[in-house]
Amino acid sequence: MALTDFLFQNSPVMQSRRQFLETSVWAATAGLVLPQFALAENKPALKLAPFRFDVSPPEGHPLCGGWIKPVVGMDDTEEAIGLLVTGAGEPIVICAVDWTGLLNRAHFRWRQALAQAAGTSPNRVAVQCVHQHNAPFVCLDAEEIVSTQTDLSHNVFTDFFQQCLDRGAAAVTRAKTQLRPVTHVATGQAKVEKVAGNRRVLGPDDKVVDWRGSSSKDPKHWELPEGLIDPWLKTVAFYDGKTKLAASGKTNA
Repeated sequence: MALTDFLFQNSPVMQSRRQFLETSVWAATAGLVLPQFALAENKPALKLAPFRFDVSPPEGHPLCGGWIKPVVGMDDTEEAIGLLVTGAGEPIVICAVDWTGLLNRAHFRWRQALAQAAGTSPNRVAVQCVHQHNAPFVCLDAEEIVSTQTDLSHNVFTDFFQQCLDRGAAAVTRAKTQLRPVTHVATGQAKVEKVAGNRRVLGPDDKVVDWRGSSSKDPKHWELPEGLIDPWLKTVAFYDGKTKLAASGKTNA
């Protein structure tokens, strides 16, 4: 049985939010690392270490940029999950955050903090969010504006934001001591159908005739073509010999 078949047969069809978070990290890493690994005559001496840290907002913290009810409780912690890769030039850091979004200066400061801990430059750090709504949607520039007003909700608690950066830097620093060689890289893909579709529905004249939100209970939307949604679920796994270091949907971090 091919390794790619094994990976898919041992992955659940329905992924939890945390599994999706991990999948985002490994898929992003594949795009940065695999071309160098596959094409180089002398294979790079890649080393890898996963990391994770808590980014759960405290009670009362604004959610979705202050547009919805703030935190009143928690059923599941929110995390940032990533990995550190060395041996392909300057170190590479990939990080997926369990938040709605990181915008403008907040995004750069996150990359800057992880880069400093890894001993690399911010342009070698990729940070993305999974964009669920009951989570922080952080823009430090917006927070500066609303904090001068008395009738506007805060965007983020800046002390909490700094705590997340500190935790991230500490997690990457620990990962530097846990690096292991990458001897094998496995990739695979499978087509996913009837799960997602374009929000904007175009008519014969290419004008918007209908739209849907994050989900739709309207049966007519279910019958529409999926549109330009990428139908391929991709996975990547990194091995040190027979030991799996990281893989989509599962990590040994």
